[in-house]
Amino acid sequence: MNRLSLQGVSRSGSNSNSNGIIQRSDSHNSNYNYNNAGVTTTNNNTGAGNNNPGILTSSGSFRGNSSSNPSSNGNSFTQSPTTMSPRSAFAAATSITATLAHALQLHEAGRRDEAWGVFKSLSAQRDPQGMYWTGYYYFHGYGGQPQDRRAAFDLLLAVTQMNLPHATQENRLLAANAHFYTAVCYLEGQGVQRDYTAGFTNLEKAADFGNAFAQFLVGDAYNRGSALVNADPERRNHYWRLAARQNEQRAVEQCVQLGIIF
Repeated sequence: MNRLSLQGVSRSGSNSNSNGIIQRSDSHNSNYNYNNAGVTTTNNNTGAGNNNPGILTSSGSFRGNSSSNPSSNGNSFTQSPTTMSPRSAFAAATSITATLAHALQLHEAGRRDEAWGVFKSLSAQRDPQGMYWTGYYYFHGYGGQPQDRRAAFDLLLAVTQMNLPHATQENRLLAANAHFYTAVCYLEGQGVQRDYTAGFTNLEKAADFGNAFAQFLVGDAYNRGSALVNADPERRNHYWRLAARQNEQRAVEQCVQLGIIF
């Protein structure tokens, strides 16, 4: 069976998006070696178009070359139930939105130490995007924090398990990114015991929520077949078509080559 290998994949020139998932002029270089699941990519540079899929969420890179042993420090997400009046709840939500926007501005300006404190505070309030960004910072070791893949995994997994109203584009992108990073953790054994089945499941969910890179990778898995999934031309075409519609260049090339209309 073929193995899953993401090598030297890079993406640059992301568009701005106010939802906190995609940031301006982001560049991401990824060197992955997934040792089982059935996807191979090559060193291609892809400029995202207007429908940027939001593969990664801020400037920086992750390379998947740190220790696969989970660290011991995770996070606890227990919280006592509280009751708010509708007016108080609206005010709190408005405050969180304004605070998140400020943190993202700090992040984009490269003031990550300051952004970290805001993201961490929002995460403590169980705000989904605050939790996502805190996990993202832990994953990369941003904000002056040591890289902590276990803490990152715990937060990212918690976001994927939240009952978010996925009808909104903002939440779909948030879910897509959280599932993508959770897939990375599982497939590489970063912060959690390596689990190819859970990794591919999360990768496919990332694709279903609209992550174009995940769509390409899942399509490639169904193209090649692996120990996890049988080759399936129909599912391959489905995911490559979705990715191509978001200007994922590798998917566009495959669709053109195979005559897949997108």
